[in-house]
Amino acid sequence: MQISGVWNRLRFNAGGQSLTLGYIEHEILRKKFNEPRIHFAIVCASRSCPALRSEAYRFDLLERQLHEQTVRFINDPNRGSRWDGTKERLYISKIFKWYKQDFKKTASPAESSTRSKKPGNYLLAFIKPYIRNLSMLDPIPIKPDTRLSYLPYDWSLNEQIRNEPQS
Repeated sequence: MQISGVWNRLRFNAGGQSLTLGYIEHEILRKKFNEPRIHFAIVCASRSCPALRSEAYRFDLLERQLHEQTVRFINDPNRGSRWDGTKERLYISKIFKWYKQDFKKTASPAESSTRSKKPGNYLLAFIKPYIRNLSMLDPIPIKPDTRLSYLPYDWSLNEQIRNEPQS
């Protein structure tokens, strides 16, 4: 957000074509692959965005890499999700709100049949296999009626601080 036009005006050479980052994300990755975990792999470099992976994505490792990225993101209480046991509420990233259609597409028939009654069911069904309870002994009690709220989204740049040598 701090670089004007970076998503839809600036063009980059990719595979011999001049494409915008927005086109790559929305018309190629999201549309052609129908894989909601892509949202945890492609990153916008904001503080609330999924963390950048330290290795390139590879076809032969892609399933494992997408799984790891999804687990990593969903279990990050500042970015992905945070359980509030006193309120019995799961706070999740706004990525789930913005791209809810991508998560709906992969919902099972049982989740699909309850969409109109409880819109969060397909999100809870997506999150449940990935969420871990690292800080408590009891598992996070995600049920079909678990209440959802969205975490605030910090668009500021997730910059690395360079240690400059002192002269």
